[in-house]
Amino acid sequence: MAALVAVGVPEADARARVADQTDPAEAAGRSTTEMGVLPCNWQAVQVFAGMPGSCWEVPPMGGAPRGLRRDQVVGELTLRGLRRRDWPAIFERLRVLESAALEVWRARPRG
Repeated sequence: MAALVAVGVPEADARARVADQTDPAEAAGRSTTEMGVLPCNWQAVQVFAGMPGSCWEVPPMGGAPRGLRRDQVVGELTLRGLRRRDWPAIFERLRVLESAALEVWRARPRG
């Protein structure tokens, strides 16, 4: 939940998301395609959303991903033409998004 709040999801929405695995937008009565993003997080959200599934490190026998492949993150930052001096801040925010995604994946029932 802390990861969701860190990227700007209201605490009530984050609690609802973690408690019952509903989408935060649905929990707030909004469209699932609409979500507020703080301006300071916008570049990281764009990078995160633009990364294909192959950018995730997945165990050989399947299961929940372990995290984003760092080489793929660097490639995405480069392709988007983002300034190198901005990379540390973007990368820090990407780690928060990554952590939130992993939290959701790990909470899913197996089987």
